[in-house]
Amino acid sequence: MAKEMIYIDFTKGYKQFDTSKMSEWTSEEWKEWTAEPDDNLGIHKVLFDDPEFYFKMTSLYYDEASNDMYVTFDAQNKTNRDYSIRFGKWKVDEQEFDLSNSTPTTLGNKSEIIHLKESVKSGFLKSMISMEVNIIDVNRRARELVFILKIYSIY
Repeated sequence: MAKEMIYIDFTKGYKQFDTSKMSEWTSEEWKEWTAEPDDNLGIHKVLFDDPEFYFKMTSLYYDEASNDMYVTFDAQNKTNRDYSIRFGKWKVDEQEFDLSNSTPTTLGNKSEIIHLKESVKSGFLKSMISMEVNIIDVNRRARELVFILKIYSIY
């Protein structure tokens, strides 16, 4: 089975800041760095949408108390066949995680949108996450999608 590689760069169009020199920033740089609350909508990105399947990242957040990074998704099976979703290998910056032993989520035929949530003990995300997502037609074949997301860069 061939992997479908899907690259998404969330940094395009955004200014890079040298966070190692924050103590030297001007008030204008600080204002640019600190978004207005209405601008902070988080990551909402349709990762995959074709006639058979819909998959969207709905949030990505870090919990300081548990040191977990959470990613939430919406998924929908648009076909008359049953599908399941199984997460595979994830890479967060330079750390690797294997989620392939987790229980797959089954989506019945012509399903409503369902909400999924996964977490890894990765600490705070600095620049990139890649996620293997196996979308399995339980009666025929598997599709292996690898999403490589560049979130933002810190010098």
